[in-house]
Amino acid sequence: MSIRYNDYDLPLYSASVDILEYLGGEEPTEDEVWLIARESEKVPVFENILQREVFMRLDDILTSKGIECEYFINAHDTYFSLSPTQDENIPIHSFEQFKIIMIEMDVCGT
Repeated sequence: MSIRYNDYDLPLYSASVDILEYLGGEEPTEDEVWLIARESEKVPVFENILQREVFMRLDDILTSKGIECEYFINAHDTYFSLSPTQDENIPIHSFEQFKIIMIEMDVCGT
């Protein structure tokens, strides 16, 4: 059975997958989403599972490069931000914006 995602509830998905792949990560598979969904006691929001998996992978990669990030997922009310310094928090809205920040920080070989 194929999962049908509601694009409205995935506002940052495309950009976050582009960033993940740029950093060498892989997009979660439908099977991975199903495995997590099956463990839920209540009917889960599949879009939240999918986005969480992407953000968690981004967090792992960025943390390994010394870059902290924060994220919150609740369907359409979702954000992802970088915290290059303790006092700075930069919301990420696009792949292009992310690349510019990485260049400015001289990270990821860009």
